Amino acid sequence: MIRSFRDKITEAVFDGENPKGFPSDLLKMARRKLRYLNAAAGLGDLRSPPGNRLEALTGDRQGQHSTRITDQFRVCFIWTADGPADVEIVDHHRKGAAMTKKLKPMHPGEVLREKFLIPLAMSAGALAKVCGLPRTRIERIASEQTGVTADTALRLAKALDTTPELWLNLQTDYDVQVAKRSLGKTLDRIETVNKPRAA
Repeated sequence: MIRSFRDKITEAVFDGENPKGFPSDLLKMARRKLRYLNAAAGLGDLRSPPGNRLEALTGDRQGQHSTRITDQFRVCFIWTADGPADVEIVDHHRKGAAMTKKLKPMHPGEVLREKFLIPLAMSAGALAKVCGLPRTRIERIASEQTGVTADTALRLAKALDTTPELWLNLQTDYDVQVAKRSLGKTLDRIETVNKPRAA
């Protein structure tokens, strides 16, 4: 889970907002990279997707890692024992941003489709066969019609060389975002009853 962001623009993209001046054609891809990073249980999860191009950085970024969004943009971060920290989207031409509209929550099927099936040139049916699942289960996940269960997470992890926690974290993140938007201001009206007592 991401521990901290280095700037407001990166945090806004992670939250599904569309920062003014951020290239709209990169928005979904950048958010997908950030959400995937958030769900990763270890650096191994970041090595697995074809095209993720995980790199250990050198020079003035010694101690950081990055995954490329495009040749111009990358996500840089420090991997700690608690997960990624100081996460930022790096581009030499960007300026400050004001927030506008929000993107819809990112379904784990988008990650499955865009980071694995397409780069591997693999059909949902072929992956389902490898996983020992009905073709329709992987098709429905990839088309964002159904969620990832613990059973499916274990199978995907084995087939795609990730951790099952990655898939469950992506699913939980999606479910929480959907619920938060659905509840809206109702959540603000709920009183916290378990408050710390004064010493």
